[in-house]
Amino acid sequence: MPYTVSCTCPRAIKFDGLSKADMTIERPPHLIIAKDLVPFRRLKKGGELLKCPHCGRMFLIEESQGTRQDVLSDDLKRIEQWENGSYHPTPEQRRVLAEIGATPPHVYGSGREVICFPCEGRLKGDSQIRKLFLSFGKIPPLELWHEKKAYHLITDIEEIRPSDFVLPREIRYATSQTDEISNGFAPTIIVAPNGREYLLNGVNDFFWRDGFKGSEMRLGDNGKRTLHEKSHGIPYTKNSLMLIDIVVGDWSDDLERLRIKA
Repeated sequence: MPYTVSCTCPRAIKFDGLSKADMTIERPPHLIIAKDLVPFRRLKKGGELLKCPHCGRMFLIEESQGTRQDVLSDDLKRIEQWENGSYHPTPEQRRVLAEIGATPPHVYGSGREVICFPCEGRLKGDSQIRKLFLSFGKIPPLELWHEKKAYHLITDIEEIRPSDFVLPREIRYATSQTDEISNGFAPTIIVAPNGREYLLNGVNDFFWRDGFKGSEMRLGDNGKRTLHEKSHGIPYTKNSLMLIDIVVGDWSDDLERLRIKA
């Protein structure tokens, strides 16, 4: 059965009952949809490749996670290599991951397509990495490929350890449960050993600022009134992802059960 997935080639678009003249800010052009994408190939690990019969544009869909990504021509060979590989943590690594706990996706759903563990570790070859972000997914890491970001496979990792830069489980869970108090702003207040407060936005795993590390921080007063009154006067902290090494691997339900709960 055809899927309802966006494709904007001229022969595929359908205006969903609207003419161009009807489109306003309230009813924008993103209502354009395509209903005739056809299955190309179902992937062994999860997801399905779909193809527009008009322009040949391809998409990768993972229905259970609501994921849709563009597939470039160069991706097909790498997808095949990903499908034929096995990228799982060793039993010892899995034991350490259980101790660390996976940071939950945000309560609004963002990040649900991957299981994420912040840690530190050692590559095969003895290179030490203080900030590692392990991401286990059902589909290949297309986003990393397209953005040309460097990453490691879990099979490249010799050892995994808890990191001093990682926030406590309580804080990581709290950041995943935050409500937006304005568009795109879902704050959590955390407190340093000297009593200084810092503000995080959305789901957070790591912290390093002013000589403090994540493991030293505690959860602050995050009542709604406090957040509204104090959020503008507290330093906002956003850690650079460029300073965190990414590691990817295969999703497993066993790892999903390691997500931190209240």
